Amino acid sequence: MKEFVEPNENSFNNVTNFDCTFYKCGSLTGTIPEAMFANCPNVVSFVSTFDNCSNLTGNIPETLFANCPNVTNFGATFSTCSGLTGNIPEALFVNCPNVTSFIWTFGRCSGLTGSIPASLFANCPNVTYFTDTFRECSGLTGSIPASLFANCPNVTSFKELFHGCNNLTGTIPETLFANCPNVTDFERTFSWCGKLTGTIPEALFASCTAVTTFRWTFTCCHKLTGTIPEALFANCPNVTNFNRTFEECSGLIGAIPEGLFANCQNVTDFSGTFAYCSGLTGVIPETLFANCSKVTNFSSTFRCCRGLTGSISETLFANCSNVSDFQDAFNSCSGLTGSIPAKLFANCSNVKYFNGTFVNCSGLTGSIPETLFASCSNVTTFGATFQGCSGLTGAIPEALFVNCTNVTGFNSTFNGCTGLTGDAPALWGRTNVTTYGGCFKNCTNLSNYADIPSGWK
Repeated sequence: MKEFVEPNENSFNNVTNFDCTFYKCGSLTGTIPEAMFANCPNVVSFVSTFDNCSNLTGNIPETLFANCPNVTNFGATFSTCSGLTGNIPEALFVNCPNVTSFIWTFGRCSGLTGSIPASLFANCPNVTYFTDTFRECSGLTGSIPASLFANCPNVTSFKELFHGCNNLTGTIPETLFANCPNVTDFERTFSWCGKLTGTIPEALFASCTAVTTFRWTFTCCHKLTGTIPEALFANCPNVTNFNRTFEECSGLIGAIPEGLFANCQNVTDFSGTFAYCSGLTGVIPETLFANCSKVTNFSSTFRCCRGLTGSISETLFANCSNVSDFQDAFNSCSGLTGSIPAKLFANCSNVKYFNGTFVNCSGLTGSIPETLFASCSNVTTFGATFQGCSGLTGAIPEALFVNCTNVTGFNSTFNGCTGLTGDAPALWGRTNVTTYGGCFKNCTNLSNYADIPSGWK
């Protein structure tokens, strides 16, 4: 094991970058010398300087970069230095006004403790990337300062900014991004911040008109409470992705606001948006996706939202003609009631996947409409589509899949639909079907159940 020694006065005089200088030097021990870069006025980059130096210990010196005014990049400077401890010094970057990137700067520095200093980036007006800056800094505590990015108007990415900071507490400040109009990426910004509390501020993204993705933004923020604000995305017309945005936010309550996506006409992906939000209640709004004609993916959108009630609106997807995927869309939404609307997918001719769409929706009742999939000629699989829908009754319509000639999979399609009666359609006669195990399993009230080939039940 080797320790750092204090450099002499002229050691690094003419150096312009320290990129990867000590990268993966796992045998280095001890603390980082405070005057290490004291005579380095020409340095422009500290990319991965101490990256993966996991045996370095002690605090980061507050004046470490005090004489480095020309630095533009602190990407991964201390990334995965898990042995570093203490607070992040408030004046660490005070003399670095030209920085443009803080990508992974403190990522996985799990030993750092204390609160994030409010003025940490106060003198860094040119930053464009805060991607993974504090990722998995599990030792950081306290609230996120409202003014943390107040002087950073040029930021374009907050991707995974606080991802995995599971000991940050308090509420998300409403003005946190108020001065950041150029942000395009909020992917996983707060994901797995399991101790953040309070409601999501309605104006949190009000100034962020350039955003294109909210993928996983609040995933697993279990302690966020209150209702989802209707105007949360009102000023975000360029968003294309809401994949798993609120997934497992089990503390969110109340109804999904009808106008939540009213101004988001460019969205293509709603997969898992509300998945496992068990506290959401009420009816799914009829016009929730009315202005979202470009959507291609509704897989797992409401998966395990057991508190949602009422009937599924016939026009819920009326304006979504580009959808290709409804896999698990309502999976385990056991509180949904009423019949499945006959025209639910009438305008969705591009769908390929209906795997698990209504699986375990035990509250759905009535007969399966004969024309439910009449417009869906491109479907390739109906695996477990109605599995566990024990409340469905009546006969399976003979023509239910008549226009779906490309289907290769019927595995567990009606598995556990114990209320279905009449004759099962002879799907086993289709020569292109390759997966079919358990298609009619436990559908013992079908009049021809005994005649169904054993592999299909």
